[in-house]
Amino acid sequence: MKLYSTKIKNLVYSLTAKKKKTYYARFSIEGQKKLIRLSSSFSQSKRELQRIKDELDLSNQLPKGINLDDIVDVLKNKIDEDFTITKKIGISYKELYEDYVLVNTGIESDRQLKEKTIKHENNIFNTLIDESNKFGDLDLSDIKYSHCQLVINSLLQNNAKPKTARNYKSAMSTVFKFAILEGYIDKNPVEFVKIPSFDNRKPFFLTRKDIQNLFRAINQTRDEVYRLIFLFGFHGRRLSEVLKMEVHQINLDEKIYSIEPQKNKSKKWFQHEMTPLLFEELQSYIKRYQPSKYLFLNPNTDKPYTSIRKSFDDLKKRANITAPFTFHDFRHLIATVAINDLDMTLEKVQSSLQHSDINVTQIYRDHHPKTSKEVNQAIIDYAS
Repeated sequence: MKLYSTKIKNLVYSLTAKKKKTYYARFSIEGQKKLIRLSSSFSQSKRELQRIKDELDLSNQLPKGINLDDIVDVLKNKIDEDFTITKKIGISYKELYEDYVLVNTGIESDRQLKEKTIKHENNIFNTLIDESNKFGDLDLSDIKYSHCQLVINSLLQNNAKPKTARNYKSAMSTVFKFAILEGYIDKNPVEFVKIPSFDNRKPFFLTRKDIQNLFRAINQTRDEVYRLIFLFGFHGRRLSEVLKMEVHQINLDEKIYSIEPQKNKSKKWFQHEMTPLLFEELQSYIKRYQPSKYLFLNPNTDKPYTSIRKSFDDLKKRANITAPFTFHDFRHLIATVAINDLDMTLEKVQSSLQHSDINVTQIYRDHHPKTSKEVNQAIIDYAS
């Protein structure tokens, strides 16, 4: 078994085939090497290691006549007994969160924590600690439903929006689910936390003339890079999907492009047939720039773009779009127009926008301001 060192003296770990860590205490006393299995939890292993050091008192020689093997065997049994007794206590929410990040960082799966996700969750975690009066230092066994509800109440009282409160609840719940998987607790204390009802839909106010002006401005964008990025947006792609798009996702022969599971919100494989306009733009762009990996590279950093705000603001200015409009609103534009003006089925729009649940697509059905007028006018005509 291959062992790897940690920054903690006497603490080492092994890796399974699935790259999961198991920690061990490793000692060398009077020339004898001893290895004691601890846990798959880093923070739990640190505490158990300290307990071993305290028991063995490594700073002194063992008294004569004391058998080291007997001490280690007794100690190992003691640790095992302590595990069964203290498995659900002795770890704080803060330590649990550290374990959660450690275990889920860098794992190629749906649970993988990307750098951006970690930064977002760290911000939530730090706010949780501030808002909840040392919530993070509470022993896991002491955290109840009321503690979690008070965290949410505190956020709302400090003018946080219900959607923000929902995000915090979701973040807490994810960490407590990890605690359940680790065997620390049996139930999720966040499960019944209440969030005020809210409507997360965003009204769409662009007229057909606005949309025509926007489309014209995209086609008149001189910079080929930004023109193609905007055009992908007009085809319903998320900005993150576009900026991280790689050459192997483009198949000009079949006139198809792919969105891989690790690059989209639904974590599924999607393929989209190109419109003639998108095909022509892609063909011209690839022929001119001949990208090797990423489709769009920032010439100043030689890395994918992280923001296109300046160019996008310029696009809106040229299109005379004064209403609030983000790159993501291209998706709202497509859903609203396709469903309400072009009478396309929800299933077609869902497929085009890669919605994991058709209920997400459904919210755009009554999103158009003219809907109520049409219904009311129809009733008036019927009654006249």
